[in-house]
Amino acid sequence: MATPPRRLDRRLRRGATGLGVALAVIAACSSGPSSPFFGDEKFLVLGVSPEEEANALSQELAVDGRTEHVRLRGTTFTALGFTEPDGRPAWVRAITPRGIALALDPVASHPLERGERYELLAPATPGLFDADGDGFDELLVRKSTYDGDDACLLVYRVQNSGFVDLVTDGEHTRQVGSIAGLHVEPCHGEAGDAGAPDAAP
Repeated sequence: MATPPRRLDRRLRRGATGLGVALAVIAACSSGPSSPFFGDEKFLVLGVSPEEEANALSQELAVDGRTEHVRLRGTTFTALGFTEPDGRPAWVRAITPRGIALALDPVASHPLERGERYELLAPATPGLFDADGDGFDELLVRKSTYDGDDACLLVYRVQNSGFVDLVTDGEHTRQVGSIAGLHVEPCHGEAGDAGAPDAAP
């Protein structure tokens, strides 16, 4: 049985409208930059914001009586130094787009071992984190015991990949410290904890 002309015309118009909507959706999806990820790229965020993470971390540690006393902002990182309730520097954190890339926590003294704590040092020239000109930003940390004045220097290199690595070359560590005006001996490659937080966040 043949379809009446009026009903056929209505079906054709409905089909054309549906086709137009489908083409419009396809055009809208293809108008933006191509991406290897499936979905709406406008909502895709790779990595974290170091500054936002630092703000959250500072608030979290403050609950336990720790106080942020220094904050360093580099191109790809934010580094924080925290003091204990008695005001002594003890904790260090460095955040990159990968998250917490460096975590140094103090160790309490006990009869068999002298405790240790860490102090994040600001560069001699504010904002200049690549003082030796090797193309990488560096973070300087003074390590000392609780019951002695035997401080030593740790230098960490911030990689473009977001990792933070300890500089194990004592001579390079000494050179970076000298440029920064610090006459502190290297810690002979003692690593602390780079790349993974300890008990504290």
